Amino acid sequence: KEQSARVFTLSAVQQAQWMEKFEQMKEYYKQHNGPVFIPKKDPVLGQWMQRQRKLWKEPYIHDTNYDERRELLTSEGYYDVYLEKKEQSARVFTLSAVQQAQWMEKFEQMKEYYKQHNGPVFIPKKDPVLGQWMQRQRKLWKEPYIHDTNYDERRELLTSEGYYDVYLEKK
Repeated sequence: KEQSARVFTLSAVQQAQWMEKFEQMKEYYKQHNGPVFIPKKDPVLGQWMQRQRKLWKEPYIHDTNYDERRELLTSEGYYDVYLEKKEQSARVFTLSAVQQAQWMEKFEQMKEYYKQHNGPVFIPKKDPVLGQWMQRQRKLWKEPYIHDTNYDERRELLTSEGYYDVYLEKK
């Protein structure tokens, strides 16, 4: 399902630059007594770390040595720090009974839309009935650390209707 995957090859110079930044990250971790979140505004590593976070979140955009680089980052505790930061900024909320009913109504409309279009299809943001709702589902799908207390049930419902497949196909 990686129809839109963008794979590229780093030049020898780019590979050396990546390793240099990686070594700087390790040094930064050493200076701070272990893995810590390096903010985007850090003058030395900020932009590089931002790029690593983007690639971590969107693995369908990667270079040919992505797996090796990911392994290196994981070995230094990067993954743990990344997840920790996401958990710290998690926003969990509870939908009211009215909001739950509205969600189910939109879900039923999505199912009907899929029926009318002979199966799961991508529903664009500009669709007058479901556009905004589908945009919100895509955001929640991409950022599961922002969710309501029944998120897992809703995700299961969306998956059962083929939503996940359509979302990945679009990527």
